[in-house]
Amino acid sequence: MNVGHNGLPVLQVEGESIPEAWERSIVELNNNGYWYRREDPKDEGKMQVDSRMTIVIANPDSQLLAHKSMTAGLEDLFEYEMEIMGAKNSWIKDLNDPDDTKWDYLYNERFTGYPTDEGVPLDQLKYIVEALAKRPTTRKAQGITWVPERDTITKDTPCLQRIWFGITPSDDGPVLGMDYEFRSRNPMIAAVMNMHGMHTLQCHVRDGINERTGMGLRNGRMVDSNNSYHVTAKNQQLLQGFLERLKASQGRGEGIEHRAFDRTFVQDYVDSVRAEVIKKVVAQTGNYMKGPEFEAEAAKIRRIGQEVGHYVPRGDVDGSD
Repeated sequence: MNVGHNGLPVLQVEGESIPEAWERSIVELNNNGYWYRREDPKDEGKMQVDSRMTIVIANPDSQLLAHKSMTAGLEDLFEYEMEIMGAKNSWIKDLNDPDDTKWDYLYNERFTGYPTDEGVPLDQLKYIVEALAKRPTTRKAQGITWVPERDTITKDTPCLQRIWFGITPSDDGPVLGMDYEFRSRNPMIAAVMNMHGMHTLQCHVRDGINERTGMGLRNGRMVDSNNSYHVTAKNQQLLQGFLERLKASQGRGEGIEHRAFDRTFVQDYVDSVRAEVIKKVVAQTGNYMKGPEFEAEAAKIRRIGQEVGHYVPRGDVDGSD
């Protein structure tokens, strides 16, 4: 076990697909991360492991889409994509109401409604799309989540801090790269879902630029950076279970394609649960608002639910042209 570092070890892995990159990051963290015990009764004397991790996902559009060892289900993945595109923004609490128990933040709420001194929310995703459409060589196409006035006093604060997009020319046409940075993340709980959520944002930005310019932009690599990429003491069982399944799979001579669902499988499954998940999010939203306001929000949620969760061109799902 790797201990005694002068600060967290700086680790890096690369994978062709999201599931491969995630899998390799867990192995690298286990093998070369900083193992230590905290003075916390909740840890029951167990070790935890931490690192400064960079994960390069070479082709987030790969046919291999979702790792079979995700702790969440594919329906949860679809629901998270809806959340990333704004389906739950009405769940944010009123900071002026101390009795409000709704959520402290959502990434889409920060990216599309970032608070300003003038009181007019700033849509950073719109800015990113318009900036790159107007000047594809710009290095200013970024968005942030941290709001000091809110996040220094609330209990739950954003783990994702910043997203950045850049267009690179290539022999096959222009490519949209995406970088993003998390301050803290647990690979056994949230990391792989976050990767899929960031890919959803990458697709949104790509499509927005193409609609405005017709440049034929395609997705390029994603660079996933983490100030603290860790598995807590209480989640060590999840880590060891993952590693045991991986070792058994590799012992059978299996590659990553045996440990991940492809796009067609995920598409068929998500299509089978789409209506149910949308209904669930609409019903939960009804706990926070009523009347015409709720009806308008429900219509928005249904629209988002139909817009996301498309992993295969429709003609490819059933083999038709």
